[in-house]
Amino acid sequence: VQPTPQPPAPVQPTPQPSAPAPKPAPKPAPAPKPAPKPVKKKANPIKVKVKARTFSVKYKKLKKKSQALSKAKVFKITKAKGAVTFKKASGNKKITVSKSGKITVKKGLKKGTYTVKVKVTAKGNSTYKAKTVTVKVKVRVK
Repeated sequence: VQPTPQPPAPVQPTPQPSAPAPKPAPKPAPAPKPAPKPVKKKANPIKVKVKARTFSVKYKKLKKKSQALSKAKVFKITKAKGAVTFKKASGNKKITVSKSGKITVKKGLKKGTYTVKVKVTAKGNSTYKAKTVTVKVKVRVK
């Protein structure tokens, strides 16, 4: 009796390096958030007072050189929110107002009483709006 030939053993494929797992599909972009509603800013509570009815400058001194009136001498500012700046709105061209609030009376201004309108602005901040207040300052050259 002859042995029956056995069927050939099944060929196993040689193991290949495993391929990286497929990346998951990218997530859809999140829906854009609605723009934040602008914060309603409050009115700036700035208060500006002129400390005196009239500020005097001596003509005799003015003949020699310009004279200055400091912000502290002229204005009383309270409850301002944000940086405070000053600007001359109207008045004699020989009277100037600096951003910091100093009023300068230039040399050569004649005797008399002069009215200068000054705009005082508080810039505001994240909570308060900007606000401008106009005040009148009287300067007397005597």
